[in-house]
Amino acid sequence: MDERRKKGKGVVWVPLALAAALVLGLVLWPQGDMGSSASTSAAFHARPSAESPAPRARADGDGPIPSFAARAAGGRIDGTVWRVWLFGRRGMNCWGTEVDAKDGLPAAESATCGLKVPPAAWMPGIQGSLGGGPKRQTILFLFTRRDAARVRLLVATRQGDRVDEVWRRLQVRTVSAPTARKAGLRPNFGYASTVQPGQACIKRVVLIGRGNEVLDRSRTLPCH
Repeated sequence: MDERRKKGKGVVWVPLALAAALVLGLVLWPQGDMGSSASTSAAFHARPSAESPAPRARADGDGPIPSFAARAAGGRIDGTVWRVWLFGRRGMNCWGTEVDAKDGLPAAESATCGLKVPPAAWMPGIQGSLGGGPKRQTILFLFTRRDAARVRLLVATRQGDRVDEVWRRLQVRTVSAPTARKAGLRPNFGYASTVQPGQACIKRVVLIGRGNEVLDRSRTLPCH
């Protein structure tokens, strides 16, 4: 897990709602649909049903992602670089999304604090798409119990008018004690991420323990 480098000029802190318009549809889930650019179509988000609500976090408007944050995930989609960072603030575990500048837009970032794992078994973190047309891909990032070894996701993917469902198996990663100290985190959670083609959402979550036992099995989440 990499520590965040000091940011130079050109990186602009913007409020969460405005950041959504800049990051081409990349959203902090569960805040909901936060908009998209002209290169993206309508959001295809998984929202917790009334029978199976997911824990809610809150947007943190006190400033950008700090320089001591630890990088949890990242990559490049259609020429745009994205990163997910983990850090602590005011005694809470937080996470943030950063998307580098593209097509004349300033770099954008947003942060959310109030991780609900534990006591929740899992929690959606980030779901959003980057790129357009056939290059469009969706980032899925979620938090889990620390004792989970793997997570199985039933992912629904939309490409045009076609919607497919496929199970994905991901390894759960954890934050080491030294990294947690530097980032101000309480290392009492795990996390997993994947990038799926097209527009995608998570329909089911199954947490698997180190002994191959099922730790938690979610109900089906609707995709919109």
